[in-house]
Amino acid sequence: MNTRTNLQNHRQTLRATLHENKQFINEWEEKNKESHREALKKRRQNEKKELEFELTMNERRMKKKEMKLKSTLNDFQTSIQSFENRLSTTNTLKPPQLKDQKTFIAKIKTKKANGDYRQEG
Repeated sequence: MNTRTNLQNHRQTLRATLHENKQFINEWEEKNKESHREALKKRRQNEKKELEFELTMNERRMKKKEMKLKSTLNDFQTSIQSFENRLSTTNTLKPPQLKDQKTFIAKIKTKKANGDYRQEG
């Protein structure tokens, strides 16, 4: 009987050890699941922050490009307006009439024949 009792004690010890091991594994798995959930939550938060930062930077770049484009367009329009104002105030840029062209060509031919190539003021 002594052997039988020893065997039963050994089996109970093994069962208790097995039960403790299972309990330890369950606790360990639960702890790691929670740790994993927290890690995923942090990763999602970091990704969200990175995307928000990237979006903010893209918006800043777009605003900067838009401002530069507006400035360039404004400069261009100012230059055109200035050119048009000078053009309207300057009479020398008006095209000559057909009658005046014939007179002008005749004057050039006369000057060419005389050897005088300077233009009259």
